[in-house]
Amino acid sequence: MKPSTPKPLNSDATLLCRISSEKQADGYSLDFQERGGRTYSALRHLNITKVTSVTESAFKNDRKEFEVYLGNAKHGPETHILIPKVDRSLRNPHDLAVVIDFPKLYPHKVLHFFDDGIIYQKGSPASVVLQLMMLGSMAVWYSHDLAQKSKRGMEEKARQGEWPNRAPYGYLNDKATKRIVVDNVMAPWIVRIKQLSAMGRFSCETIAQMIWKEGCPKRITKSAVHYIIRNPLYYGWVAYQDIYTKGVHEPLITKELHDAALAGLERYARPQQNSHDFLFKGMIHCARCGCAVVFERKKGVNVYGHCTRRRAPCKDEISTTKVTNVKEKEVEQEMERLLASLSPGPELSARILAYLEATAPNAAKENITQLAIAQQNVGRIKTAKEKARDTMCRNVISEADYTKQARAYDEQLVGLEEQIKKLEELAPASIIPLARATLELANCCCAQYKLMNYAEKRQLLDSVCSNFLLDGENLIPQWRKPFELVAQMALCPNLLHEPDALQNGKGLLFEFPFGSINAAKGGKHLIPQEAIDQAARLTPFTIRARFGKDRLRLALHYDQLLRETPALTRKRLAGHMGITSARLNQILGLLKGGRGR
Repeated sequence: MKPSTPKPLNSDATLLCRISSEKQADGYSLDFQERGGRTYSALRHLNITKVTSVTESAFKNDRKEFEVYLGNAKHGPETHILIPKVDRSLRNPHDLAVVIDFPKLYPHKVLHFFDDGIIYQKGSPASVVLQLMMLGSMAVWYSHDLAQKSKRGMEEKARQGEWPNRAPYGYLNDKATKRIVVDNVMAPWIVRIKQLSAMGRFSCETIAQMIWKEGCPKRITKSAVHYIIRNPLYYGWVAYQDIYTKGVHEPLITKELHDAALAGLERYARPQQNSHDFLFKGMIHCARCGCAVVFERKKGVNVYGHCTRRRAPCKDEISTTKVTNVKEKEVEQEMERLLASLSPGPELSARILAYLEATAPNAAKENITQLAIAQQNVGRIKTAKEKARDTMCRNVISEADYTKQARAYDEQLVGLEEQIKKLEELAPASIIPLARATLELANCCCAQYKLMNYAEKRQLLDSVCSNFLLDGENLIPQWRKPFELVAQMALCPNLLHEPDALQNGKGLLFEFPFGSINAAKGGKHLIPQEAIDQAARLTPFTIRARFGKDRLRLALHYDQLLRETPALTRKRLAGHMGITSARLNQILGLLKGGRGR
């Protein structure tokens, strides 16, 4: 006996027309589906009361527009539901099960797949159910197969060094070559984001606001800034899924800048976004615990800075010791004094340049030696990578372990290739102009600092100093290279030996990055080892690590420096150590034989 088929309540019908993306809306697919539905309804003597157009993929399970349409069809007055084909309504297993169970839950509804010739309702024969399930299964298989082929194609494109997705900020998709090219409008702003992150003093939200105020043509969000900082695409490598290979596109930055930006993003004490923008925000850290020194306005007038006291030993003293506040004005006065102590003067600057010119041949020899060492390291890493591949082929290690090792080797090769490129481009003649620019900046930075606004002052301080340590009321600078050496020579001019001191073959390779003066290349030079050893004894960080808070031993060390260095005065020693002359006199006052100059 055949199952009874319920009679339709009326001849009203609703029509579904679906496309997968907005691009298909420019064509005639929706019009074609609607015309086919109206032709079918005229033959069946149905009255279409509602036409719904849906723009979403049928492959994903979460289909909001389709669920809204299905809900209206379930509870609406229309009896007949018209759909062009089975794959227009479903391409995933979840929707296939919904369609199969639809007549059982709503027995008075009739599904018409008019292009496939299927009318499905309660009581339909088994052949109709089989045909519907076969077409639905084929639609599900087609979508999964298409997704798998697309994924394989994108992975293969990434293995060949091409970016498989839509071009990120700083690049554009070239329709002719199917590759990404540099966006000359946004590329400088990508470099600016990396530079701000490398300073380690700004949060992602602060960077996004800064570049927007500086004139960036597009509003970049906080999450986009985070993605830009982490993406290795900008230094020439493609990272897609588990694939990490060298790209064929033009890089915007070096790996050195990328690593510095990543370190600035991930560092523990990076500042958070707030409504105030103080001059020394994020630039000073506590000398005792290493936490950031934050500034806040008291009673709406004066600005004070203090340690956040989140680590030991400052954290252990919260309940017993009051917070030590320092005025922003006093910190700025101390900054001006430190910048003034950085100036070597015209006479010493001329001696430094003459020294560099005399020792340029030795620098060239050292440059050739370093180039040979770097090339040997490249060959060693490539051999290690081939051995790791052989061990994977012999099933000694898994493919995942090999991928991890290969990525580590590739990152080392990137750094070595950049080092080789710098060494090949480096010439002894390029050292002198860079050194002259550095000395000019050191001589005029204090005078320029007094005439600048807040933003320009921060930029200048970032150029010459990487960090400041606050020990009570004393400010200790950490100069950037080569300004650290310039400060030591300004403190003690006899550190600069004659070129004959290098005849014994002992010297230290000193690097001049010169990133702070917008120079494109770096330089390297030889400084006598004796001078470096003597300068190391003058660094405040070495003194702090050696003596800590033992004022008596610190006084003995200061007194020894004054006795062994005739050109070193108390005032210059105090300026280098980041303390006042009164403080130095107080420490030396513990000794009866302290040298008074």
